[in-house]
Amino acid sequence: MTERTRPPIFVGGTGRSGTTILAKAVSAHPSVSLVPIETRFLVDGNGLLDVVADPDRFPAFRERITTTWWKRTSAYGDSRGLHLIIDEGLLENALRALEVAIGEERILDGARQFADEILDTQLSGADTWVEMTPTTVARSADLARLYPDMKLIHIHRDGRDVACSVAKMKWGPSDPFEGLEWWADSLRRAGQGSTGLDRSSLMHVDLEDLVGPARDLVRERILEFLGLEPDCAMVEFWEAEMTGTHAHVDQWLKDIPPEQTEDFRELHRQLVDQLGRDGVVMGGS
Repeated sequence: MTERTRPPIFVGGTGRSGTTILAKAVSAHPSVSLVPIETRFLVDGNGLLDVVADPDRFPAFRERITTTWWKRTSAYGDSRGLHLIIDEGLLENALRALEVAIGEERILDGARQFADEILDTQLSGADTWVEMTPTTVARSADLARLYPDMKLIHIHRDGRDVACSVAKMKWGPSDPFEGLEWWADSLRRAGQGSTGLDRSSLMHVDLEDLVGPARDLVRERILEFLGLEPDCAMVEFWEAEMTGTHAHVDQWLKDIPPEQTEDFRELHRQLVDQLGRDGVVMGGS
């Protein structure tokens, strides 16, 4: 199987913040291949990082990766999970190897080998891959133990747009005001989880900058951060897909009834002020 020759790339943020479109934009570069699903097995509860911290959690990890993370039906009726990118035999072999590594007290190397065994299947001739589970940022300091050379891009989006987008989903708060609180809590967890991460491993960007007048400059910064050369195919993707229309910038102004606009704006301001006082990073600028 082909192996990575460049550091692994992760894109994270709050849900509905633009993780998917940014991961696709990064994978438009020929050196980067997209892992086309949120794999979840690294950072979710009882995930691989929890096994690294406590090997006794391996049975719970095995249970989740062979059920919930393997194959599930979403709230929208589509099939999701690791079965879309690997076969069951590969997973079982990787699990057996991980169990052996745990028994030999090689947990960190074993966990890294396990993750690579799954994710490197997506290289398709590229030098590395990009994975897009949003909550990765909240576990990024732990993830850096597994991948010390990793590159993580934390994408930020106007909390008001995030809240309104989440309210339309079947898995989050259905009220935009509650969505704002959810957004702030998610940012706080991300800040706590990335504390101490080296600046060479973590980059913050704003969705609004990715699709605005600063788009080309931000793309250049991302390429520099990832150690990649400029590429025409990547530029073409950004020109076609990275637009304010596609990103639904300021969608909240259409979604919030006029009589609630000021209250919504005020709650957002209060949350931003509190996050700022607490030292939580809210954007890339």
